[in-house]
Amino acid sequence: MTLTLTQLAQFTLGAVLIVLLPGPNSLFVATTAAKVSRAAGWRAALGVFIGDGVLMVMAVLGAGTLLAGGSVFFRLLTLAGGAYLAWLGFGLIRQGIALRREARLLPR
Repeated sequence: MTLTLTQLAQFTLGAVLIVLLPGPNSLFVATTAAKVSRAAGWRAALGVFIGDGVLMVMAVLGAGTLLAGGSVFFRLLTLAGGAYLAWLGFGLIRQGIALRREARLLPR
């Protein structure tokens, strides 16, 4: 199925409007800006914008068909995502241990 220029414009407008609706991304950006700094809030907003942009482009290109049906690509993507989340989690654990050691709550 190919999209006409009008359909592509309508899809893009709809996707942009959905992204702009308040939700978890907006809460993340507001929390980051309030807790850390204004500059960190702008960086968080840029990260959300890039992530949502990638999602919109992938949707337009039909990435859903690649991921449907348990394909090898889908399995690789889920494994890579899980590994990334595990890496982030271990990093948070290491950071917490380092902070506790710094506060001299744990012996070295």
